[in-house]
Amino acid sequence: MELTKEEREAVTQLEKSFAIRAKFPWIASWIYTRQRCENLEAKIGAECRLTVEDVKAIWERDKAVDIISPVFTRIDPGKHFTMDNCHFVAKAAYKSPSTKRRWRGY
Repeated sequence: MELTKEEREAVTQLEKSFAIRAKFPWIASWIYTRQRCENLEAKIGAECRLTVEDVKAIWERDKAVDIISPVFTRIDPGKHFTMDNCHFVAKAAYKSPSTKRRWRGY
């Protein structure tokens, strides 16, 4: 079965997206952070005071290229997203402060 023109365009955009994410991983971190900020700002008032240049500087500062599966997060979850309060850590070493043990009912 052949793909439609719309499906081929979607595949091309997805391939470009993955290529961009691989080449500039800090951009993806910034986009995800902006989305998180929009959700958190409504809930707890956390503001995103970072530009994409700031996230790139943090990427270079923390040498995230050498980290296996880097995660971009706040050091103090009670403060805003700023250069002084954010860092890249290994996914294996990261524990979300909002992760709570849930009762499973058994």
